[in-house]
Amino acid sequence: FRVGSGGAQVKGDYHVVLDNLAFDSLDGDTRTFPECSLCVWKTVRANPIEINNHSTVVGNLADSANGGKVFKNGRKVRPISVWPLHGSNVTGNIVNTDIKSLLHDPDNYDFRPLH
Repeated sequence: FRVGSGGAQVKGDYHVVLDNLAFDSLDGDTRTFPECSLCVWKTVRANPIEINNHSTVVGNLADSANGGKVFKNGRKVRPISVWPLHGSNVTGNIVNTDIKSLLHDPDNYDFRPLH
């Protein structure tokens, strides 16, 4: 919740990203595309080597999540496009720019689901 600039960034491999709340910047603003609060990278910048091929990403809530920006020949693809969350097991994640509407009162640290 209220992750710093750049969101929660998962780089490498064999990570377990389980049951996290990742939304809002430090000032309480919602992140929107192409930024991410939960970033499980497929590649890092222009490096062509894929990462997180064996990572598990399950049961997370985020306002914006992706696998990093897409590069071609060392440059960002325009218009900006992103990879989906990357890993060998990516299930049960909820990504919704209006994620706060699914929780009781997140601004006062009540993260219980409404339903």
